Amino acid sequence: MPGACDAATARAILEEMRGDPAGCRVFLELGRPDSAPAAAPPNPFAMHAIPLAGVMAHTGIADASRLATYLGAINELYRTATGWPGGIVALDPRGMLYVHEATHRCIGELWGHLAEALSGEAAALPAAPRPDSGVHGAAVAHPAAAAAAAAPSGEVTCAPPYHIAHGDSA
Repeated sequence: MPGACDAATARAILEEMRGDPAGCRVFLELGRPDSAPAAAPPNPFAMHAIPLAGVMAHTGIADASRLATYLGAINELYRTATGWPGGIVALDPRGMLYVHEATHRCIGELWGHLAEALSGEAAALPAAPRPDSGVHGAAVAHPAAAAAAAAPSGEVTCAPPYHIAHGDSA
């Protein structure tokens, strides 16, 4: 059974994945807001099911073994951060990922903080010309901002000291 991840551990995992946009996307998918169930009373044993196909579609990772490598790295970072022998995500043979409900909530809240921080950065930038038309469009964030994560303290987080063995980066 996957372990529960608190907010500090979620931030620590994301910080370790910093600089790997695909790894950050996989991690944040574990807290995808639109996959949240209706409000339910807290349950220390509640698991949140996430379809593997949805994670693959949302992250753009079409190779299941590559996705499994990212999930393994996330579990290893959890073990390193907490000292617990398990992980925060499990996969079943039917193609469902499972995370503890508390983990899903913490990562979802972290995602919300990131979205707020990034939307504030994008709003502060001038409108950029569209390359295809020369017409000025909406404000766009700096390319590095898409891979960045901001902790509630305002510290910029989300590039990695860990290594994923794959030939390309999504």
